[in-house]
Amino acid sequence: MLSFFGADVTAVLAGRSSAGIQGNRDPYWAPQGCYPCAGNDMWLVLSVRTDRDWDGLCGAIGRPDLGERAELRSEAGRRAAHDEIDIAITEWTGAQDHYEAAHLLQHAGVPAAPVLKNFELLADVHLMERQFYRSIAHPDTGAQTYPGFPWQFGDTPAQVYRPAPRFAEHNDYVFSELLGMSRARIDQLHADGITDTVPTG
Repeated sequence: MLSFFGADVTAVLAGRSSAGIQGNRDPYWAPQGCYPCAGNDMWLVLSVRTDRDWDGLCGAIGRPDLGERAELRSEAGRRAAHDEIDIAITEWTGAQDHYEAAHLLQHAGVPAAPVLKNFELLADVHLMERQFYRSIAHPDTGAQTYPGFPWQFGDTPAQVYRPAPRFAEHNDYVFSELLGMSRARIDQLHADGITDTVPTG
């Protein structure tokens, strides 16, 4: 889980105090959160960064009255009223399909996306168009779908090019070529039960 809190951990290590429990909220942008949608455990995420985003959100969820309130025309004002705004957003998202709601918000200029379950990820058009998934043949299980990299480099494109290894498949390579162990030393590791070529209980 540490990878999800890199900025917070770094801040504490640098001597700054912990921001405490924030949930899905941002210290600057508001509103921001993960909101329930129609269906079983379906969710949507969105983030309002600017007044323009805010106008788009209010229009998309059918709450122009919120957009007209002077105290909500600033980030500070929206942060102070975050609970109230969350209720208004949830009343709208609760009746929406998470994909359709995200598309409506995106069309209004609001950064938003559906939270996808594992089976939805494998069929996601956005990921498929970017060739995120790749089919690779495995010697034991046949062709399998592997996730790629969430970023793309122009000069050195990163890609998955081989399947997951079999048990102990690369032991000799690691011991002899990378670590420079002799054959006698590797044999001794096997004899001592430190390593093996088959799983043992």
